[in-house]
Amino acid sequence: CDSIRSKKMRSISKTYKSVEPAKISVKLHRNLHLVDTVRMSIIFITLIIMSIINFYAYSYHFLINPSAISEDLATFILATNSLLKGENPYSILPFAYMPQSIIYYVPFALIQDLSLASKMFFLINVGLIVIIGFLMSRASKKNDFFSIIFAQLILFSAGFTHHNLSHGQSDFLLILFLMIGILLSEANRYWLSGIAFFLGGIVKHPLTSFLLSLYISFSKRKWSVVISFILLFIVSSILVSLTYGPQIFMAYLKKVNIWLEWQGGYKVLNLYENRALYLLFAATILICTFYITLHKRVGDNFAIPLIVASSFLILPFFPSHQIIILIPFFFPLMTQALSNRGFRIPVFILTYVAILLICLQPLIFTGRRTTILYLLLYEAAMYFSARSH
Repeated sequence: CDSIRSKKMRSISKTYKSVEPAKISVKLHRNLHLVDTVRMSIIFITLIIMSIINFYAYSYHFLINPSAISEDLATFILATNSLLKGENPYSILPFAYMPQSIIYYVPFALIQDLSLASKMFFLINVGLIVIIGFLMSRASKKNDFFSIIFAQLILFSAGFTHHNLSHGQSDFLLILFLMIGILLSEANRYWLSGIAFFLGGIVKHPLTSFLLSLYISFSKRKWSVVISFILLFIVSSILVSLTYGPQIFMAYLKKVNIWLEWQGGYKVLNLYENRALYLLFAATILICTFYITLHKRVGDNFAIPLIVASSFLILPFFPSHQIIILIPFFFPLMTQALSNRGFRIPVFILTYVAILLICLQPLIFTGRRTTILYLLLYEAAMYFSARSH
């Protein structure tokens, strides 16, 4: 009888020991889920509030004013009309983009009413933002409801999103082509990827497009990306030269140099008087970037934002609103930080600060390079956190 009783006690003890860890596991899972819910609530509430604030700060006056004109779009249209008439588009003071970029503004130049053209461009930019949000979600490898909403919110909450909308800038067109180029390379459509990078490069910042095409060509050993990019640039330049004469490119280079001096240019880095020092600085940044991305093989999630940020870091000058171009390429890191339960509170805080910088940058006038350096610091923290897990 005692032996039977002891056997029952041992079986009860085993059952208790097996049930107790399960209860602890369920409780831990519930606690982690609660922590995730709190973190995401903080992020989403912040983004919704900043979307409303930045909308009223930058875009609201544009929508309620029937005769509002987007200043930057007006510049692009004036330059386009000048070129179509055979005149020098670089006589328009603020215009300092490649002559190929004018092709994007021809439909708007045909519209006589600048106010109507501004509103059409505004709506097209809103459509581009929505499309880019879906592409960001797909690039993050999540492509679920959370990442889609997160992508849309972070774009619409960024201060310079509304600056682009109200002033008629073309940053979202560049982002669209760069995102398409990256996704096409992942789908093994390398020639089409090079075409997409070319279409982005003629919008603005050809260096960023070229460096991305170069990285993909080296990392995947698919040279068709960079070859198609370079060939299209050569062909388009020849066609423009045959149509308007080679002096159009001389005027472009002269205008870029004057524009850099007018805006402060290299003086931002105290390198203007010493071009050799600036070239050494740029070469060092590029060598370090490609050493990390190609030799260390950190992966696309870390390599692509590093290349984009480095291409901006070495620019002598770029307008503040172009900080918006960095956001989609750091988005996969942010979704990783917010969805990975192994990451601790410090990673969440770093992510939250990055989001605040993106949202508040035009309001608190954080330095452009300060924002870039913080995003690079954030990327390094994410990289070492991922390695430790």
